Amino acid sequence: MGTLVSANDEWIELKNLTNEPVVLSGWQLLDKDEQIAVVFEQSDSILANGFYLLERTDDSSVADISASKIYTGGLNNTEESLRLFNNACELIDEVIAEPDWPGGNNETKDSLERGQDLLWHTYYGDGENGVGTPGAENSAEQAVLIEDNNEVPQEDIVSSVAPDDTEDDEEIVDEIIIEDEAEIVEEGPTAEDVNDEEDDILAEDLENDEDIEEENEDNATEIVEIAEVPQDTSSPTVVFGELLETQNSVFFVLSWVAEDKEADDAPVSGVSAVFVSYVAGENTGALYYEKEPGAWEEWISGEEGVLNFSEESRYISLWGRDEEAYSFFAGAEDGAGNQSGVAEVQTSVKLLKSVVINEIAWMGTGASASDEWLELHNPGTEAVDISGWRLVAGNGTPDIIFPQGKSILAGGYFFLERTDDTAVFTIATDHIYTGALGNDGEELRLYNADGVLVDIVDSTVNWFAGSNSAKQTMERISSAKAGSDPANWASNNLLKYNGKDASGKTINGTPRAQNSVASRDTRVDSLRWNEFDAMTLTKLGQPYYIPGSAGTVPQGKTLTVEPGVTVRMNNALDVQGTLRAIGDRDNEIVFTKGDHVGWCGLKFAPSSVDSELSFVRVKDASSIISGYCNAPFHYAIFADQSSVNFSRVIIEKGNEHQKLYLSNSNSVVDAVSISGATWNNGSSAIYVKGGSPVIKNSTISGSYTGISVGGSLPSPVIQNNIFLNNTYPVKLNGGNASLSGNTAQDNAYNGIYVEGGIAGDMTLEADAIPYLLNSFTIHAGATLTLKEGVDIKFITSPQSGPQLTIDGKLLAQGTQERPVEFGPYAENGWWKRMWFTSTSSGSVLEHAVLRRGGSELGGGALFADKGSVDLKNVTIQNSGSAAIRSYNGAITGSFVSLVDNPYAFRIALGACPVLTDLFLSGNASTFFSGSKICSF
Repeated sequence: MGTLVSANDEWIELKNLTNEPVVLSGWQLLDKDEQIAVVFEQSDSILANGFYLLERTDDSSVADISASKIYTGGLNNTEESLRLFNNACELIDEVIAEPDWPGGNNETKDSLERGQDLLWHTYYGDGENGVGTPGAENSAEQAVLIEDNNEVPQEDIVSSVAPDDTEDDEEIVDEIIIEDEAEIVEEGPTAEDVNDEEDDILAEDLENDEDIEEENEDNATEIVEIAEVPQDTSSPTVVFGELLETQNSVFFVLSWVAEDKEADDAPVSGVSAVFVSYVAGENTGALYYEKEPGAWEEWISGEEGVLNFSEESRYISLWGRDEEAYSFFAGAEDGAGNQSGVAEVQTSVKLLKSVVINEIAWMGTGASASDEWLELHNPGTEAVDISGWRLVAGNGTPDIIFPQGKSILAGGYFFLERTDDTAVFTIATDHIYTGALGNDGEELRLYNADGVLVDIVDSTVNWFAGSNSAKQTMERISSAKAGSDPANWASNNLLKYNGKDASGKTINGTPRAQNSVASRDTRVDSLRWNEFDAMTLTKLGQPYYIPGSAGTVPQGKTLTVEPGVTVRMNNALDVQGTLRAIGDRDNEIVFTKGDHVGWCGLKFAPSSVDSELSFVRVKDASSIISGYCNAPFHYAIFADQSSVNFSRVIIEKGNEHQKLYLSNSNSVVDAVSISGATWNNGSSAIYVKGGSPVIKNSTISGSYTGISVGGSLPSPVIQNNIFLNNTYPVKLNGGNASLSGNTAQDNAYNGIYVEGGIAGDMTLEADAIPYLLNSFTIHAGATLTLKEGVDIKFITSPQSGPQLTIDGKLLAQGTQERPVEFGPYAENGWWKRMWFTSTSSGSVLEHAVLRRGGSELGGGALFADKGSVDLKNVTIQNSGSAAIRSYNGAITGSFVSLVDNPYAFRIALGACPVLTDLFLSGNASTFFSGSKICSF
C-alpha cells in the first residue's frame, strides 16, 4: 500500500532467522507477474539474525533508514504473491494475496508484519501516519485484558503522564475502552513517580466518573495499553580501513571502524559486536589469522568462518597466500539488536618473484640421499644481483646467505649443491651450502637484501612433488604462479632430464635447464624402458614428438598418456605391452602425425593386454605410406589377436581403406566415431576378421561399408549403432553376428547386407533395420535360422535376379506378432524366388510372409525343386507369377494363405502339396496353365 506520503513508496523486508550470515548471491525475489524480479548479487548478504531492506525505485520510501537494495516494479493490492528462491531455485518462503493480503491496512498504511509464530498480522503500532518496523523487530500485541469486574492488580497498571510544563513534548496516552465506549484521560506523573500513589489515583478517577463505575459493575472489561518508551532504532555503521589493492607480502592487516551514532535525538545503545568473513578467489581456506600473538589459526572461508569481534577490536593480522585474491565482509550490531549494512573490501597477494625457487632435489640422487641440490630461476628480462639475499628453511636449516657478487642472468638459473660440488657430477655449482632438507617437507623462504620476502614454498606437511624411490625432483610449473600452490609443482616427467650423478646415473631432474613440466614440444628419443616398467606422458611437457623406432611399448611394460596430451609420431606406435590412453570430455588425447605427411597408426600386438583408449582422437594415421610403414594391409588402428577397450574414440582423416582393423580380436568398441573409409568397394570403417568383438553405441559415416564382418567364424555383437551416408551400413560374410538396435539413414542401402552365402550355420536376430540379400545360397549341410521379427529385403545391385537358394536348411521362426518377412528392397520392386533344391530337406517356415516374389515368368515365389519344406502360418501374396511352384518337391503345411497372386499353384510333377486350412483370396487363377490340378 506504500505510505501516506506516496502509494509508490513500497518497501519489503527480509529477515535472517539463523545465527549465521546468509550470502544471497543468486537468490531471487519475484512477484506473481514478475513485475518485481530481484536477482541478488555476490555482495548481497544478511548478517546473523539481521534484516535486509528493499525499497522501490529509490531510497526515500523509508526516509530515516538506508535501503539494502533498490528494486523496480509495484505490488498489486489484490491477487498478488511474493516468492523467495535460493540460488538452487528452491522455494524458501512465500506470501500470497488470495484475493486479499493476510494483513496490512491500505487506509492507515499500517504494514503487513510477521509474528514470532511466523503468522501474518497488521502492524500493531499506534503511529498517526501509519508505520511499520523496517530494520527492527516486528511489533507485538501489547494489550492486557482484565475481565469479570475483578479488581485490577496494582502491579499490572502502568500509566504515563506528560509533565504540565512540556506541552510541546510528544503526548503519551493510555487508552481505556469500556463496553465499546472509549474515553481518553490525561494523567500527570509517570509510572516511576507514582508507584506509591496508585491507589489514590485510581480512587480519584473512579470518584469523578460515576457513570463508568456503574457500567463497570456489569461485567466490564478494561483494556490497559502499555505506553511505548523511546527505543534505539538507528542502525550502526561499519567501514573498512584503507587496504592496498595488491599486497606485496603474505602478511597484512585488515582494519575497520564501527560506530552507533545518535539519530534524531533517539537514544543509542552502542556497538555490541562486529562480524567479519571472507571469500577466497581460488583456494578456499587459504588464509590464517593471528588469534593470539604468534599463534596463527586457519580462517575458514565463507559463512562458516564468520569471526565475532567486540566493539573494542579494530583490526586483525592475516597471513595469506601468494597469487590469491580475497574479498572481506563486515557488519555490526548494536545493543538494541539493530544491524548495519554489509561493508566489503578486496585485496590480492602478489609477491615480487623477481627470482623464484625453481627446483628442489629434496631426495638427493641415485648415488646418495645426501646429494641434495636446489635451483633458483630469474624469469625476468634483466639480470638480478642476489648479493646479500637469503634462502632459509622454516626450521632454520638450511640457512643460506648469498655472498657479494652473486647474480642471475635474465632467464637464467642459479644452481646450489649441498656440502660439495659432486651432487650433479657433470654440472658445476654456483654455490655450496650446508644443512639437509627433511624428506617429510619443508618451508623455504627467499628474501632479498632488504629483507623483503620475494618467494615462498610452504610445503611443510609433505613435499608437493618429487619421488624418493625414483629420485625424481620437484619442479615448478610456472614462475608467475604461487610457490606455495601445490598445483604449481610436479615431479620431473622422466622424459626431459639433464646431467649425471656421482655414480654416473641419469639425474631425473633438469638442473640449470628449463623444467620438464614447464616445457613444450618435448622430443622423446627414448622411453627408458631399460630403467622403468611404467612410463607416463604427462600433460605438463606436451605435445610430445616421438620419432623413428622410439614408439614401441615392450611386452610387460605400460605406457600411460594423461588427459589433454598430444602425441606426434612418424612411425607406428607398436604396443606389445599395455597402452593406457584415457582422456576425458574436456581433455581428449590426440595421436597425430609428426613432421611427415602421415604416420603409421596404432598397432596392438598379440602380446598386448589391458590396453584402453578413451576420449582419444586418431588423426592422419595410415599404414600405407610408401616406404615407411611396410604394413601387409591397411589400417589406422590394428588390434591383432588382442583385446582393447575403445571408448569415445574418433578416427579421422588418414587411411581410407580399413580404419579400425580387428583381427581375431575380442575388443570392445563403445561410442566411437569413424568416417572416410572410401578407398574402394572393399573399404570399411571397421573391419572384423574373426573373433567376437562388441561394437556398440557408435556413429559410422561416409564410408563404403560401415562394419564389414568376415574371416573364420566371426561372431561379433553389433548393437545400437548409427550408420549415416555409407553405401552399406553392415556387411556380413559368414559366421554369426548378433545385431540389435542399429539405425541407418541416408545410406545407399539402409540395411545389413549378407554377402554370397554360408557353408556353416548362421543365425540372424531381428534388428531395427532389415537384412539385405542378393543371390544368396545356404550350402548343403548349412542351416540359416531367422528369428522372430527378421526382415529380409532382396536387392538387385550389384547382381540381378536376386534369390535365396537353399541347398541346406532354412528355418524361419516367426511368431504371430512378429513374423519373418521376405520382400524386395525397393517398395515396388521384385525378387526372383525362394528355391529349395534337391539337396534341401528339413526346412520349416513358421509365421512367415513372402511378398512380390516370383518375378521369373512362369516361376514361383516359393519353388520346391525336388526339395522339401514345411509351411506353418505362411502367407504368400502379390507374386509376379505363381505363389507356389513344385517340381517333384515335397510341400506340406497348414494355415497357408495365398493372396492376390496371378496363380496360386504351378505343380509340374510328383505329389500335390499336402496342405490343410488353405486360404485362397484374390488370385487371378488357382492353377498355372498346364499345371497338375490338385485337391486340397
